[in-house]
Amino acid sequence: MAKPGRALASCVLLFMLIVYSHNTYAAEHAYHKGSKALIFQIKDLNLRAIEGALLSYKQHISDKSALRLGLNVGRLSIDNDYESKVNLIQQETGERKSETNNTKSTNELSIHLVYLRTNGNAKTVNLYYGLGPAAVYRKIKDKTYYDGRSRISSDKETYKSAGLLGILGIEWFVRKEISLVAEYSLSAMFYKEKGEDTSYNPGIQIERTSKKTSAFNMDAKDVKLGICLYF
Repeated sequence: MAKPGRALASCVLLFMLIVYSHNTYAAEHAYHKGSKALIFQIKDLNLRAIEGALLSYKQHISDKSALRLGLNVGRLSIDNDYESKVNLIQQETGERKSETNNTKSTNELSIHLVYLRTNGNAKTVNLYYGLGPAAVYRKIKDKTYYDGRSRISSDKETYKSAGLLGILGIEWFVRKEISLVAEYSLSAMFYKEKGEDTSYNPGIQIERTSKKTSAFNMDAKDVKLGICLYF
């Protein structure tokens, strides 16, 4: 089932296509050496999502090729309060409510530099593809309080990765300096992850465990929708 954010993003894009369908613009003015553009992309309309927004700068080095530098700085913070009922073994005691509060924050910085190629036909709708290096740094803090802070569980993780990013997209010009883009990407990254889990009562440490992981990973990203402004 499609996520609401994706469905809404698709409807917005479709609406824009219908609104501008009576105008067609070729890309001669954009696809030439020295042309520049700013690109803003989202993977859905939920801007709170990590990796949800990406700002890129593109410069054409010929009518069929360009370099694109992309940067994503994201932060996500979630605070959950909930109660869980725990049945005690002794039936005469009845039910006891256990209050739990969880706070999780994620900070991420990612960057890529991609060499792009277009079909070079300078039509209204153009296909492009590219490949280049990419890197990601992510830091996660997850803390849970049990029974009014009578017990605390804390988890800290750091994630670093570097590798290659491949993209395939379609660009449609709705104005001479404005185009809409839809883009699919695939990454092949080597990553290192380390973390520390601590569980303790206030002032008294109970247990601390550390973990380290390194591996190679291939990941298909969600389709990103965006707008491109040439200048």
